[in-house]
Amino acid sequence: MTIYQYSGTVTGFFCVIFEIYTKKQPPALITSEREYQYLLDTPIQIVDDHLQHAERVERSIQQKIGKAGFQEILTGLSSGCADKEMILYEYIRLVFQHQSKVRLMQQDKHVIAFRLLVHQVSLEIHRMEGFLRFKQLANGVFYAQYEPDHDITQYLLAYFKNRNNTMSFIIHDQKRNIFGMYNTKQSCLIQSQTDFTPVCTDEETAFLTLWHQYFHTVQIADRANKKLQRNYMPQRYQKNMPETYPGINKPTVK
Repeated sequence: MTIYQYSGTVTGFFCVIFEIYTKKQPPALITSEREYQYLLDTPIQIVDDHLQHAERVERSIQQKIGKAGFQEILTGLSSGCADKEMILYEYIRLVFQHQSKVRLMQQDKHVIAFRLLVHQVSLEIHRMEGFLRFKQLANGVFYAQYEPDHDITQYLLAYFKNRNNTMSFIIHDQKRNIFGMYNTKQSCLIQSQTDFTPVCTDEETAFLTLWHQYFHTVQIADRANKKLQRNYMPQRYQKNMPETYPGINKPTVK
């Protein structure tokens, strides 16, 4: 058994799958963590990115379960789950053994774990398509900040690009310092450690304040149901929503 360490990219993960099947050395662990506490008697193999190796694995998976099935694996790779690589490896192993029949193996523990992984990512994508809030910055660009459990900015970038293709915007994953950027012509994902403080116009701040006041004014205090509200609007998302965020998170006025 070998511990495989890779770059954390999609290409890197499929290169690990290539190495496992080429050298016939099953993994004790697959990780992108550089400071993982390894067992002293377990060999470690650092896998470099090789596009050709990754493409061979990708083509093989698509031939066995189709593009839709392959897309589910990519969705699983966006998970923030610590053991996502091992869950995906076990599922891919079943794909190579059983091909499209793997979809019928609903009682298999590895298929169950894979389905749960994909469901968790897909659910958060769906939620953030509705919960993400944009505000207009002083330069005219619209900006939305959030802290998702999973690395889903690429999916939200594509969704809002199709929905608002005439609007320049930035989607900022503050947990991972990832920015999804669109300027009405091109889109890109970048990762930066630079601090970014959004500066809104006076008009935008006035609208945000009015919306915040409206949200609290229309409430009927005697019928407040915080538990029900959290079911529809999870607590961990509320600090980035103008309906509910506390004063310390209100945008800076220019």
